[in-house]
Amino acid sequence: MRRHVSETTLALYVEGDLDDREAGPVAQHLGNCERCQAHVTDLTTSQRRLKSLKNAPLDPAMVERLHTAGMEA
Repeated sequence: MRRHVSETTLALYVEGDLDDREAGPVAQHLGNCERCQAHVTDLTTSQRRLKSLKNAPLDPAMVERLHTAGMEA
């Protein structure tokens, strides 16, 4: 793999959503590419943080702002 791996593919890799045929070249690329390794580290950290919020209560005012923003989009 000569080019960098796309962020989408790296996110799928981090989540284990690539099949072996797709994950193999990504893993090989990561062994030689510090830039993509850094992306994987960042994605892993952000995914872990997001998952830790899964059961966190939402502020009703924030829910309303998100709903309003979604309606305006």
